[in-house]
Amino acid sequence: MSKPSHLERNPRRRLVAKLERSTALRYSLAPICIAAALLLHLSSIGPFLHPTGLFVVGIVAAAWFGGAGPGFLAALLATLVLPQFVPRLYPLIADFFDLPRFLTFAVTGLAVGWGTAFRRRAEAALRQSEGELREARSELETKVTERTAELRFSEERYARALDASNDGLWEWNPTSDALFISPRARQLFGVPDGAEIRTRADLKAHGGFHPEDRPHIDKAFRECLATGYGGIDIEYRVINPAGELSWVRSRGKVFSGSKGQPTLLTGSLTNITERKRAQAALSLSEERYARAMEAAEEGHWEWNIATDEMFLSTRMKEILGFPPDARFASRTDFFARQPIHPDDRQHVNDAREAALSGTAPRYEIEYRVLPRPGELRWVRSRGKVFHDDAGRPLRISGSLNDITDRKLADEALRCSEERYALAVDASGEGHWDWNIATDEYYCSPRMLELYGFAPGTTFKGRDDFLAQFPFHPEDRPRWAEAVAAHFAGETARFDIEMRMIPRGETRWVHLTGLLTRDASGKPVRWTGSVADITERKCAEDALRLSEQRYALAMEATGDGHWDWNIPADKMYVSPLLLDMCGLSADSTFASRSEWVERFPFYPGERPRYAQAVADHFAGKTDRVDMEIRIVPRGETRWVHMTGRCSRDPSCTPIRWAGSVTDITARMRIDEELRARQDMLDLAQKAARAVAFEWRVGEEGENRWSPDLEAMYGIPTGSYDGTYESWKRLIYPDDWPNVRAAIKSAQASGEVAAEYRVVHSGGAIRWLQAKGRMFFDPEGKPTRIVGFMLDVTDRHVAEAELQRMEHQLRQAQRLEAMGTLAGGIAHDFNNLLGAILGYGEMALRDAPAGSRLRRDVESMMIAGERGRALVDRILAFSRSGVGEHVAVHVEEVVRETLALFAAKLPHAIVIEERLDAGRSAIMGDATQIHQVLMNLITNAAQAMPSGGSMRVSLDRVTVSAPRVAVTGTIVARDYVVLEVADTGSGIPPEILERIFDPFFTTKEVGVGTGLGLSLVHGIVTGLGGVIDVATVVGKGSVFTVYLPHAGEVTNPVRRSKRVSPETLRGEHQCVMVVDDEASLVRLVTETLTELGYRAVGFTASAAALDAFLADPMQFDAVITDESMPGASGSELIQKIRAIRPAIPILLVSGYLSAAVIQKARDAGATEVVKKPLSGRQLAEALDRILRPGKPLVARFPHTQVQRPDKGDAP
Repeated sequence: MSKPSHLERNPRRRLVAKLERSTALRYSLAPICIAAALLLHLSSIGPFLHPTGLFVVGIVAAAWFGGAGPGFLAALLATLVLPQFVPRLYPLIADFFDLPRFLTFAVTGLAVGWGTAFRRRAEAALRQSEGELREARSELETKVTERTAELRFSEERYARALDASNDGLWEWNPTSDALFISPRARQLFGVPDGAEIRTRADLKAHGGFHPEDRPHIDKAFRECLATGYGGIDIEYRVINPAGELSWVRSRGKVFSGSKGQPTLLTGSLTNITERKRAQAALSLSEERYARAMEAAEEGHWEWNIATDEMFLSTRMKEILGFPPDARFASRTDFFARQPIHPDDRQHVNDAREAALSGTAPRYEIEYRVLPRPGELRWVRSRGKVFHDDAGRPLRISGSLNDITDRKLADEALRCSEERYALAVDASGEGHWDWNIATDEYYCSPRMLELYGFAPGTTFKGRDDFLAQFPFHPEDRPRWAEAVAAHFAGETARFDIEMRMIPRGETRWVHLTGLLTRDASGKPVRWTGSVADITERKCAEDALRLSEQRYALAMEATGDGHWDWNIPADKMYVSPLLLDMCGLSADSTFASRSEWVERFPFYPGERPRYAQAVADHFAGKTDRVDMEIRIVPRGETRWVHMTGRCSRDPSCTPIRWAGSVTDITARMRIDEELRARQDMLDLAQKAARAVAFEWRVGEEGENRWSPDLEAMYGIPTGSYDGTYESWKRLIYPDDWPNVRAAIKSAQASGEVAAEYRVVHSGGAIRWLQAKGRMFFDPEGKPTRIVGFMLDVTDRHVAEAELQRMEHQLRQAQRLEAMGTLAGGIAHDFNNLLGAILGYGEMALRDAPAGSRLRRDVESMMIAGERGRALVDRILAFSRSGVGEHVAVHVEEVVRETLALFAAKLPHAIVIEERLDAGRSAIMGDATQIHQVLMNLITNAAQAMPSGGSMRVSLDRVTVSAPRVAVTGTIVARDYVVLEVADTGSGIPPEILERIFDPFFTTKEVGVGTGLGLSLVHGIVTGLGGVIDVATVVGKGSVFTVYLPHAGEVTNPVRRSKRVSPETLRGEHQCVMVVDDEASLVRLVTETLTELGYRAVGFTASAAALDAFLADPMQFDAVITDESMPGASGSELIQKIRAIRPAIPILLVSGYLSAAVIQKARDAGATEVVKKPLSGRQLAEALDRILRPGKPLVARFPHTQVQRPDKGDAP
């Protein structure tokens, strides 16, 4: 049935269109009729017809067929056309009568009349049409109402469906980019509240599309628009305003225009977050399952029953012998090709059908397969059937395990149990089994019979059994001890022979048991056997005893044995021997050759064993008795093998039997004993301990080893072992103590003595004897056994400890002296500063050669000596601070020797041995000069009558530490300075005091006692050590060890003295601060003479006030450190806070490391020590004032560049 046309669906439009076509047709009649009249007039018959008549006919036709409108139009056209012809055709009447116009109006009236009639007929037709139209409209409205209701119901149903599905809707016009999204779609798109979405661009701007998915989304829309048909279906991530991530699926359809261009895309949006999470969880689960299956080496399979598709994993194909790329068309194809053992195929099929039919709860079966020719394997297949809602099976999935090893083990166990049951029945032994967890106690019928219980007797538990057990009273404690020891793990197995009294008769039984433990070591099961050995016990005593001992030995030692029937070539190997060799208990051997082939010989042992057996079979040996190594289960073990062959009357071997004992534990003990003995020997050697034994008595002798002879310093083998020879080796002064120790040992039994021995080279060693004296039954000493230790190092260490304690006391005295020296240095240097400064000023004004000049010069010399004395006091007390640089020692020594050579008496001859080359130490050249000067002076004073003095310098490498007088000489490279003399030497009683401050043996006025103290202080400060060797009457040798610090690369260049002209000032203003008024006056006058403007202050507070009043007045500051109120460092800090870049010189009569560090932290440009001469003051001030000139701020190891004015400090 065809669909109604558009016009049929709208009758009103159809009628209107028809009326419009009728009107157009009627109006077109007017020009057509007039045109026809004109053409007829102009035709060949036109002259025979009157033109007016023609036009009248045209007007009438137009009015008749077209109505008033067309008739009037035709009259108008005729009036316009006809007058052109009237004057030419009718000239007579044209002037008097306007006939054309008359005719025109007449015809027009006629046309109007005719048109009115036609109009009436048209109106009647129109009314009829409108009636029809109203009927059609009413019908149409009814249909529209019905269709609207259906549409509304459909929309409501679709809305409910959308609400139920929780989907959102969207619609996009690609041409205008107009976009509509439903409220749910707005939520799913992650649009924030309040954001206006009118276009897709708005959605891209406000939507929560994941940045990584935006290109994917744009690409999908571009491809959809490019095709112009079809739809879009994509999945992507969205992040809502709360930051939560979700997955959505967008599906839509493209609607195209008449030319095929996309005009509209409409679709829906679905939240698929849960599905995605489920897919991820499923993927993870599948991955874990795959890894688990791979780790378990299991195969898995699945049969889709609906599609008859069969899937097998790679591992399952491998188990069944299929290639990895094997495919199966159906389950029937797989089952036909599966290499099931023929005897098991029906069994497998029945199990599958039972699982599919629901008869069996699951599919589980063990069967055999033949994966490859000649190979039989056992597999276990387990599976589960999955059904639909109607209970119909959909698929069955499962796994396949290769259980061949387990089946073989089960079969071996079954065979072993059968053999064991047969052996037990044959042996007449009973056995028991106690499940400790459940306390179930089982006794075999034979055991019940042996114990005198009635057949079928049962026990409620082990306690019930023990309560009825017929123990022999004397054997029950022994049995209890054996059981307790086995349960405690003290014995490998329970094994006991004991008596019991069943039915009033004493019988002997042999009990053996083995305890089974769980992984934590807790006992879980106890099994064992019992045998009646009464007959064996009652046999001949000798034979019984022999057999009993052998049985006990075999059981206790766990020996294995073998028996070879040579004619039949039957080989029997006991289970213990099989276990010992790492073979299974059910192992059998077709021949001895197979046994020997499978025996786990250690590499290299097989030929030795074969040769021993061959010699025995040839009659060369009575038996085979050897120890060999075997390798069972990859572990090397030792066994003792003994065997003997039996022969027939012709001496042909007919039987070969023997036993094998595992001696690994014994061999390990022997090896451990050897190792311990080796360790003991090494320990003795490391501790210098040597064992000795002395047999006391008339025939007594000492047993000495070569090590003990070496300890006493005698050649190996030279000691004759006698008491007198040993006595002669002991240091004479120590013999009384040794004899007293021996006498004490006779009372206590403990020997302890320390004494010295003198080696052949003269070296003295300390020995310590420790041991024990043994006595006979009568109490007389028989022998002494003990160890001898060389304790020389301990005695040397004790001596070193005493020496170090002495050094500590000396260091404490030096520290106290340093504290005193530091205290007086400042005040004393202030006094010397005033004396030397004013003396220098007076010296400049004193006439040359005058008495005043001589007096002032003497005063200056005394002042310089005082300053040198202060420096020496600070040096030996180590309170002074010097700058450590690389010092070319040999150059300093040469200069010092050249200086002193002319001052020494002519009776003293100096010998120089300077071989240190360019070796250097880290220190101060002045200190090296002082050390050598004092050592030379002391050496010269020790030779008042003359003699020879040797000064040597060399580089020495010390390989082993040793003790010196002032410390320990550690192993390293040294520069060694040695001063030797042939003087009077140093007596031992004063040797340890020579480095004490102010200690001297000279008369008053000759020495101060500070020389060697100064040397000691300097050398110790440089990290060195002094050693002294002296012999009274022959001389002394002082050896100084200074740490080697490489070699100097460039010779020392003396700095040129700056000319006085360059040190003068340029009228700079210098602030001078010192609490000593005399020093302030001295410095200000000196600076004035040098061209500076000096302003002095005797208090730091006044100086600070002046600086605050005009900070830019001063160009530099010179301040003392120790002042009442604020110190110099505190003053510097306050000045730096006001003017950071001003040069500041800090002076102090005592410079310690703490003072220098404090000055550095405060910001001093340079630090110098009092007293200062005029030149020294000028040089120091010039260094801090001249910009761009490198400065050495008198800080240890520090070189700084003077900052420019205005720079931060």
